[in-house]
Amino acid sequence: MKLRDVLDNDHLLLVECNDCNAKTPLDPAYFALRLGVDATIEDLAPALVCPVCGSADIGLGAHSPVEHARARSAASPEARVYPPLR
Repeated sequence: MKLRDVLDNDHLLLVECNDCNAKTPLDPAYFALRLGVDATIEDLAPALVCPVCGSADIGLGAHSPVEHARARSAASPEARVYPPLR
């Protein structure tokens, strides 16, 4: 996936550490300005480390906080059920 696709879809880059299990969102615009919008996510991964523990054993993908929130609220409808008012 190219940085252009990530930016066009209003997604963030998500660094997922395989050592400490941290998940850190990154702004793709920073990388697009330096590497160009035609750079791929796969091109970035070897140069990145986990911002929490410094491990190079990471996964890198695209992430939409809005879609994640929608999916989470749809998966747990009981969280939206309110008790009746008295």
